[in-house]
Amino acid sequence: MELLVDFIGKVMPYITLAVLIIGLATKLWRWNRGAVANIALYPSAGNPVQKLKQVLGEVVLFSSFRKQDKPLWRRTWIFHATLVLILAGHSRLITDWPLRVGLGLSEETVHNLSFWGGGICGVLALVTCTL
Repeated sequence: MELLVDFIGKVMPYITLAVLIIGLATKLWRWNRGAVANIALYPSAGNPVQKLKQVLGEVVLFSSFRKQDKPLWRRTWIFHATLVLILAGHSRLITDWPLRVGLGLSEETVHNLSFWGGGICGVLALVTCTL
């Protein structure tokens, strides 16, 4: 049983991260080989500053999606924002959360924030995902 717990808790996260990185790199490599950029996230023309501005606008604000369907854009943006907060909350499991040390928060305060903030973000992500 301990072997299974160790595998799930210590090995699987690294396998998952490797699959994510390899999959993203493969997808970007295929998009880059294409004759025409077929997604808004990968700009096809302009100088590097314009490309970076366009990519950041798409990644952070989903600009092209906002122009098409505002109500759906609001829900998807809230969903993705809660995912970022959930990932930030889980980062404290990996490291000794530098923000905690910088703000001078005690372990108990961090656990309370994790309980309430994580719960709210989880419910919000579930609600927006079902919408």
